[in-house]
Amino acid sequence: MTEKHLLITGRPGSGKTELLVAFANMHPETTLFYSAECTEEMLKNEKGLNENVAVADSSTFKFEQANNYTTICVDYLELLPEEILEKVKVLIKQNNLQIIVASYVKRGDNEVIDRIDNSIRKRIEN
Repeated sequence: MTEKHLLITGRPGSGKTELLVAFANMHPETTLFYSAECTEEMLKNEKGLNENVAVADSSTFKFEQANNYTTICVDYLELLPEEILEKVKVLIKQNNLQIIVASYVKRGDNEVIDRIDNSIRKRIEN
């Protein structure tokens, strides 16, 4: 299997969800959007998710459902329930799925990200 896993990290409000939505909108028929933070209504009405993109949360995620898609977008790794995380791990091993996961980074958690953040901030301020 070719590795097709992408982790998107960033600070709260940095556009991670919007990036996942943009990807899903480019591939609406083949993407399953899993969100532990936003409802389907919020994603489609407020974030601009295409009506044709399937959306799941912890109460509606079905293991078999994922087999119908080539990509699963996971909005917030930290909010993913353990049982769903285990299902996603199995799907990765069994199928040739592309998984795109968003994760937040808190200020002070990562020295490299802090340096990049400070550098960007200085350029914006100048």
